[in-house]
Amino acid sequence: AVGRAYKAPNLQQQYVDNPFIVANPALRAETSTSWEVGVDLARPERRWNLGLTAFRQTFDDLIRTVALEGDTRQINRNLGSALATGLEWQAMVRVTGPWWISGDGAVLSTKIVDAAGLTSSEYPEGASLPFRPSHTGNLTVAYRVEGGFDVAVRARAVGGQTALSERFSGRRVDLPGYVLLGLTATYPIGPDMSVYSRVENLLDRGYQTAFDRPGMPAAGVIGVELRF
Repeated sequence: AVGRAYKAPNLQQQYVDNPFIVANPALRAETSTSWEVGVDLARPERRWNLGLTAFRQTFDDLIRTVALEGDTRQINRNLGSALATGLEWQAMVRVTGPWWISGDGAVLSTKIVDAAGLTSSEYPEGASLPFRPSHTGNLTVAYRVEGGFDVAVRARAVGGQTALSERFSGRRVDLPGYVLLGLTATYPIGPDMSVYSRVENLLDRGYQTAFDRPGMPAAGVIGVELRF
């Protein structure tokens, strides 16, 4: 597949001033060109499937919020251009009986090709884009029986990434990757209704979603699902 796309700036970025951000009516739309090549393999009678996709995307005039020279406020500007390449995958297999293993993930590499008009310390040419993890992935082991009863243990991995020490600006800092565990159980109480319980961050692990911004601690949810 090959495609082109654009994303226009919104009215607030272009025309609304506030105590924190200065409007920039000269903002241009972001544009991109992408291609991808993929393959899907499936053997329904053996209950497995596999998918693999390689992609490459170029982005021009990316809109980023940066510091405004001589002012305490910030402004939205167009990043010259950037490049992203990566690989996505997904797989599922029935191991035996009601036991299933499934997973999906992606590896990503980004590069700032042209940082015209932006602070070189925050967006040095040749460096990676901030806020893009190097990889993400999910692995699920599930026990599923006919009738809807389902118990699944999930592991979610997020790779290291570069972040900025402030929300949209500041020095470049490296954040470590992390792995979180989750548990979900679903029990049917009728043909169109189920009760479920879900625990996120099962081991209550500390992690950062951005610089000096901790992620969610262990949390549990109990609910009812209706299907129409």
